[in-house]
Amino acid sequence: MQCPPKIANCPRFTTKMANNSPPLPQIPPKIQQFILPNKDSSVTDFLKFHLPAAARTANGSFNQSQKLLSNLIPTITCIEDIRAIPTPPLAIVNELIRAPELSESQSVHCFHTPGLITHRLPLWIISYWVQVFHLRPLKKKWLDAEEALCKQEHGKGHTNETKGLINWVYNALACISWAGNINGFLASISIDHLATYLTKDWFSDEHENQMLYLLKQEVSRERRDDGIDVCNTFFMKRLINLLRDAGGPN
Repeated sequence: MQCPPKIANCPRFTTKMANNSPPLPQIPPKIQQFILPNKDSSVTDFLKFHLPAAARTANGSFNQSQKLLSNLIPTITCIEDIRAIPTPPLAIVNELIRAPELSESQSVHCFHTPGLITHRLPLWIISYWVQVFHLRPLKKKWLDAEEALCKQEHGKGHTNETKGLINWVYNALACISWAGNINGFLASISIDHLATYLTKDWFSDEHENQMLYLLKQEVSRERRDDGIDVCNTFFMKRLINLLRDAGGPN
């Protein structure tokens, strides 16, 4: 990929962060499509998307009292080079977000990476790092689900039926988007909740209510005249609370 030059005519700042922090610098749209996963991409593609490694601690020569931001132009602008640089520790990113001189700066010192401490990164790298810190746990969640699925595929007791089911799941992961919410349910739940179904992790109330809702729909279709009602976990908790409260509901 050709290394793009510094983009000078793009909007520099996005909306303001919480706690009256300065507005974060905006990632140029032409660059964003290369460094961040497309929200319409499948889970399978999301798992293949490269995210930078995390620097566990800052470089030994880095001092927290050093100025993190610079008024000078960046010295590193190649997208591939930027993507290869580890993110700094979260504490440094938080310090950059809160820095009062953020709106007056042009670049970020690369103090956290040995060998690059004399270099400067584009200011929008802060927004990129924030996004990466948000994406890492989502990607790990799906990676854990993929690993659990692989263990089931090669585990004991594997049958043709389970093989067919696992293949169906792999095909589904290649079709559904990694971002957004799950459609078809009353509650709005992010799609990464589906990853838990592939693991041995405990189900949350949201997972249980999803299964109960599907059961309710099946009962309403196949046994409509039997007077069966399927309640969600909130009803169960409310019922238990009423039984424990001798005076009845508040």
